Amino acid sequence: MKMQGRRFVLGLIASLCAVAVGLAIGPGSGQVEAAVWQGDMIRLHVIARSDSESDQRVKLAVRDALLEAFGAEFQADSYGSAAKIIQESLPAIQRVAQDAAQALGEMGEVRADFGSHPFPTRMYEDTMVPAGEYQALRVIIGDGEGRNWWCVVYPALCLADADNVTTAQQAMPLPGTEPPGEPVFTGALWNWITALFN
Repeated sequence: MKMQGRRFVLGLIASLCAVAVGLAIGPGSGQVEAAVWQGDMIRLHVIARSDSESDQRVKLAVRDALLEAFGAEFQADSYGSAAKIIQESLPAIQRVAQDAAQALGEMGEVRADFGSHPFPTRMYEDTMVPAGEYQALRVIIGDGEGRNWWCVVYPALCLADADNVTTAQQAMPLPGTEPPGEPVFTGALWNWITALFN
């Protein structure tokens, strides 16, 4: 019990420090930190049918079609506005995704949904997004058992530069199949904090 309490305190201190540092350095990672802290993050996940080369190509084609069709539209000035736009656009999002998938021979169902889902710890560029429940626009191709592509729709970090999407991360399989665990803290700041308690 003592060890769990200490880990919780260390994690809390590291999170607070990371938020402060992120906010201090300005846009990008600081926006992610602020969104995580305030609970105002909306994620976009495009989930492939499988890990096969052809299914992964379909996933990226769907991603490209979505960013091209909705990149400008999703750049809202508030969390509430972004959520409303996504909800109202779900039928159109599904159509665009379905068309892009079918153009590469995918004949299975392509589903779009928007809601709260559990996610494991992930990195966005240099910023850790801890495990937890997040609002997400998910586009699931077929059985959705392959690796997924993800980015942050609000704040609009992957949409501001829709022509350059290489910074978004390749996450692991379908969200929820990996149980959310404790956030993993690394780096010089974390090592310095843990040294204080040793």
